[in-house]
Amino acid sequence: MVLSYRVIAPVAKSVIRKFVKIDQRIAVKKIIHKILIILFLFTGFTAAQKSDPWMIRAMFCDEAPVLDGDLNDPCWQKVDKISNFTQQELVEGEPATEKTQIGIIYTKKALYIGIWCFDSEPDKIV
Repeated sequence: MVLSYRVIAPVAKSVIRKFVKIDQRIAVKKIIHKILIILFLFTGFTAAQKSDPWMIRAMFCDEAPVLDGDLNDPCWQKVDKISNFTQQELVEGEPATEKTQIGIIYTKKALYIGIWCFDSEPDKIV
């Protein structure tokens, strides 16, 4: 949810007028402005860390997948996956160095999350 300064400022002003004495209004306005600036800066930094799309769709499956570590069940083959993750270490915000996909399916009884982790050099995995 994004709130603009034009929406928040009038509300803040009306609250100040009702509950704060005239000599204290200037100090309260300064505090509110500082809080708003911090909020806007914080939302900007957190929004930069999200992958696009910001939503994953879970798919219903009549039959539960086999929990064997192998994601080749029919439901896993049809599920929508997200894969455009970004780094948080090394080079923050850059695309991930290795491809990763995530899909979600659910049955009447459980939720299943499948993660496909690819490696460009699988021979080096210990």
